[in-house]
This record gives sequence, C-alpha cells and structure tokens, in this order.
Amino acid sequence: MARKRATAQAAATQTSEATSQPTAGDAYDQAAERHEQARQSAEQLAESTRMPEAANAQLRKFAPDPINFESVSLTDRNGGPKMTLYRSNRRQELAIHFDEKPDAKYTAQLREAGFHWDRDDAVWKKPIVSETKWKDHLDAEKTFNAIANAIRADNGLEPTKQIGVS
Repeated sequence: MARKRATAQAAATQTSEATSQPTAGDAYDQAAERHEQARQSAEQLAESTRMPEAANAQLRKFAPDPINFESVSLTDRNGGPKMTLYRSNRRQELAIHFDEKPDAKYTAQLREAGFHWDRDDAVWKKPIVSETKWKDHLDAEKTFNAIANAIRADNGLEPTKQIGVS
C-alpha cells in the first residue's frame, strides 16, 4: 500500500511539474520585475553620483564661456608667447589676452578700438552692444589680427590671416 501511495505521489509531482511550465504571463511578469530592479539600480547610481545642485549650477554658469575664438603665436618658438581672442556671451564682451605685456603702441591701438584693461582678469575687454554685436565682433577680430600681425612683423615673422581681405 505504501508502495502504491509513493507511486501516486510521484505521478502527482510529475503532473504538477508538467503543468507548472512558465506561461507567457509569467515571463512578462519576470521581465517587468527585472526591468523595475534595473530602473531602481540606475536611480540609485544616479543619486549616488549626482553633483550637489550648487556645484551643478556653477558648472552650467561657467561652461563653456568664454569661448576661445582665435590664438596667434607671436614668436617662432614652440610654446612661446601668444595672444588670444575670447568672446563671453554671459558677460556680453570680447577680450584679448596677451601672454606677455605688449608694447605701449599696441595698448594704445586697443584703447582706440574701444578696449579697456581689466586688472582682475588680466585681459583687454570690449563690451558687445546687442544692436551691433556682429559688427563689434568683426571690429575686434580686425583689431586682434592687426596687432598680432604687427607684433609678428616686429619679430620677423609672416602675418597670419587677415579678416575681410581677399
């Protein structure tokens, strides 16, 4: 009798295993559960690597401003002094930076072109007027290239490209 009962239980177990095959609904539920776990893991990772809001705001505030528009080497030495033209959209200004202090005749040209010396940033700045912003930018590029080419000529070098010259 015990033998018949064990055989019946074995048959019932095989029958229940055969009927417990995963269905499409079960597979969907498992996939949804895995998806939810992955989403929660991603949220936890994002939260753990998230920058503090103040730092994030600071990064947005300064990047990528000012924009480096052009740099010109003023000597033939590798890594020698250069001058760089920047545009800051946030501050609405153009700036020219020299690696070495230029001669007085060049700073006079900058003043004539509307630039002023900013001691804090160590650059020559010119405001951009919204009504004439493209003219202001073109004028600044012309001034930049004229001074760069004059300094290069003083150092016995060829001029760089000239804005508005064919």
